[in-house]
Amino acid sequence: MTLQTFVKYCDGLTAWVGNKFMWVAIPVAGLIFYEVISRRVFNNPHMWALDTATLCYAIHFMMVGGFGLLYNAHVNIDTVYMYLSPRVKAAFDVAGYLLLFFPFFLVFLYAGFDLAVESIQMGDRTVTGQPVIVPVMKTLMPVSASLMLLQGLAQFVRRLHFLIRGREL
Repeated sequence: MTLQTFVKYCDGLTAWVGNKFMWVAIPVAGLIFYEVISRRVFNNPHMWALDTATLCYAIHFMMVGGFGLLYNAHVNIDTVYMYLSPRVKAAFDVAGYLLLFFPFFLVFLYAGFDLAVESIQMGDRTVTGQPVIVPVMKTLMPVSASLMLLQGLAQFVRRLHFLIRGREL
């Protein structure tokens, strides 16, 4: 497998997952709208609605993280970075991936795996007693960390290639 094929595979998987999970935001918005109407108009709040909306949004946020990385949609502070040459930018990116990105997501993967196993074994529940959402969310933690690591590796390979060769992969 060539580097270009690997990067293309990572990008394709990330785009596919992102395109599937971005739609989770719509039912979350609908659930919040339902709860606001139920609470304000009918004076009938539901404890489960906030739990469900929060956990579903967490799932959405975790699973589209790689999608944001793929399309450079994460927040950056470019005060100094924007004035650097493309090769120096690539050097900073490579260092950032090695020193910050990979260690963080490897710890997230390790801790997320332990949390997922423990949650499934315990039959973890929300405050309102919903047994299904918490184990699913905690299982998606190592999955999302794996997807972020895979996309981060693709971005790292791109930046390292540019740093070494002086041209895009």
